[in-house]
Amino acid sequence: MKVNFSHPTLSAILPLPCLRGAYLVGGAVRDIASGKKPVDRQREISDIDLAVPGSAEAVCREVAEALGGTAFVLDRDRDVWRVSLPEDGHVDIVTLSPGPYKPLPPRPPLPPAGEGGDNLNLSPRRERAWGGEAILADLSARDFTIDAMALSLDDLRRRKKSRSSFDIVDPFGGLKDMQRRLVRALSKKALSDDPLRMLRAFRLANQLGFKIEENTLRYIRELTVFIDKTSQERIRDEIYVMLETPDSWRAFRAMADAGILENILPETKKMRALPQGEAHKYDLLGHSLKAMEYAESVMRDARKHFGVWSPQVSSYLMQRIDGNLTAMGLIKLAALLHDSGKPPTMFIDTGRIRFTGHDIKGTEINEMAAERLKMSSKAKELLSLTARHHMRPLHMSKQRITGHAIYRYCRDIGPHLPASLIIALADAFATREKPESIATDIEGVAAGIAEYYYGEFLREEERPLLRGRDLIEELNLPPGPMFSRFLEDIREKRAEGIIKTRDEALEYVKNLSRK
Repeated sequence: MKVNFSHPTLSAILPLPCLRGAYLVGGAVRDIASGKKPVDRQREISDIDLAVPGSAEAVCREVAEALGGTAFVLDRDRDVWRVSLPEDGHVDIVTLSPGPYKPLPPRPPLPPAGEGGDNLNLSPRRERAWGGEAILADLSARDFTIDAMALSLDDLRRRKKSRSSFDIVDPFGGLKDMQRRLVRALSKKALSDDPLRMLRAFRLANQLGFKIEENTLRYIRELTVFIDKTSQERIRDEIYVMLETPDSWRAFRAMADAGILENILPETKKMRALPQGEAHKYDLLGHSLKAMEYAESVMRDARKHFGVWSPQVSSYLMQRIDGNLTAMGLIKLAALLHDSGKPPTMFIDTGRIRFTGHDIKGTEINEMAAERLKMSSKAKELLSLTARHHMRPLHMSKQRITGHAIYRYCRDIGPHLPASLIIALADAFATREKPESIATDIEGVAAGIAEYYYGEFLREEERPLLRGRDLIEELNLPPGPMFSRFLEDIREKRAEGIIKTRDEALEYVKNLSRK
């Protein structure tokens, strides 16, 4: 197969003498072969991997200087280094393995000319022409065929000058699997050597719109328990990347079907086959995955649900919560875990299934999950608060809504109010898939709460009727713990419309202080 090439980051470093004999490897080759543009919103092809002869550290420092980036080590034992670029993106550099190339079992036949281009089975002579054992040893140690491809920078440099196309080094049929839209492991050992690759299979399949090849899926089912060999930090990072891709719920549903989801998120294990009562169509795991799906739908169509306040909601969704994980990504996980407290709180009361206190228990469970995965304090806060308060909009939709109730909800959930409303909507929509489920105006309630939060609550937080110094200067009250109660009472009365002016607030506190 021949492809044309344009890549700003690589073009900038291609002339460097330190890159003689180097190869472009990994996902960037796959993306270039698929015709992706150098900058893609969901995945930047500026994130590139290079395999180089000699010292990766020395090459990394020269590349960093050329790009104005920062060089640092990722894995000293394997001599893996990274250049962090001034803007988003990075270049990872690894030393080519000097070890011998160990051929894998015979691969399926490659496509004939016209279907797969001029990609041929590699003869030993052709292997030497494409870089010999070093690059083949590197590629044979990789995970999936679609990522076990390479481009010779020497070949690229020569052909770039003549404006001709160039060959992709593809010893394991990656191009053919791209045509078939398959994620295929190089071998079962490729997954057992690094069990995190099993999660990556689901992420790649979802990201690319591919399917996981049948034998690869069988390997995953057989090796699922070995994911415990992987550190929680690496599992967390792979989950984060998954959450940042569109339609993440598909990957999580596929992981649930394969049986690996409960190994990386044990909070979901007892959800499977747990009944929820007559109002629900699905068991708890099915409902939670549906809620995750609907959460993505609500976020994609924020204007429909939040009207004129959708820009503020969208701005919140783009905030980074933990590293590169945005609020939008984490809300998907929060939707999956919003009912995590149901399994331990389930009981039968006069023939009806109940989950009394599951919101409180879910808060504890989600906090422990965040701690296990070593999430940031902000991520932990979002997961716990959304579990704790996800029922409140639904409760408000079933009764007359008071200003007092809306105010307290906004106060308790704070800046994560958009996340809470999104999950409340997603929860309700997932439940509504059963026609006879209880119908409520959750959409109207969510829109009304957003209107109050952005239109009044935040403004009143910035410009309250009274501050502590007003109680001292205007009413001659001595500072003390009662101040916070007085000021909170004023906020609540203001939300209810009972107090509207500063004078009314002063008079209210004056009467309150006499009691």
